[in-house]
Amino acid sequence: GGTYASTTGLGAEISFEERNFLGRGQALGVTLSSAKTNKKLEFSFREPAFLGRDLSAGLDVSYASYTYDNASYNSSSTSLSPSVAFPLTDTSGWSLSYTVATSEVASGLATSIVISDIIKAEIAKGNVMNSTIGYSLGSSKMRGFDSQGLGPREISTVSGVYADALGGMNYAVARFEAQFPFGIPDEYGLTGGVFYDAGSLWGLETTASTSGKVHYDKFKLRQTFGFSMFWTTAIGPLRFNFMDVLKSEAFDKTESFELTISSSF
Repeated sequence: GGTYASTTGLGAEISFEERNFLGRGQALGVTLSSAKTNKKLEFSFREPAFLGRDLSAGLDVSYASYTYDNASYNSSSTSLSPSVAFPLTDTSGWSLSYTVATSEVASGLATSIVISDIIKAEIAKGNVMNSTIGYSLGSSKMRGFDSQGLGPREISTVSGVYADALGGMNYAVARFEAQFPFGIPDEYGLTGGVFYDAGSLWGLETTASTSGKVHYDKFKLRQTFGFSMFWTTAIGPLRFNFMDVLKSEAFDKTESFELTISSSF
């Protein structure tokens, strides 16, 4: 399949899914996706009758690499997630999963002169089980903000050259959306919608730095209101988002328009 978003550019995805692998009822899936800012490889396997019992067991493995527009570093992560599940009733069940992940931060610049102390320390760790660089938020979770557009950010107190987005250990987002018809014939494939998002990204393991000042380590609420237009076309569904950021902070990276398209072939 193919995708396009104004925040991530063109993307491509190849996926394979088999729900009855080798005729044993096992589920197997492999997905490879690539875009300007990220590349992902995902593998999943599920056994519906583990040990011959009414118990399913699964395993998910993934690798992802990220190239950020609003930071002087890149990152990669590898995760392994085993899980088990069993039914409680005909309409309910219970599941348990555990995820082990490693991550690595690398310089995204040709020189490390303008990289902050916090990023330098993270790069020096190499591949670690836990990283100071935590969650990141962008338009996929919080509309109206660019990739890594909100949350803790280190601003140089010496030259002002860098303004690194540092991610955060905690995030909370509430998204509300309603769709409505335009009152025109259905064959045009056009509908409308309104949405409101509120949320924040905050919390770092350390804010110690001699090269800059860390902003927004504490909870700072952001809010966005917007209007959407959905258009079903021959090349796939298009979505146009027109956004007004009601509340942001001085160093946030905001956006007022977003276009996404997704097509399978």
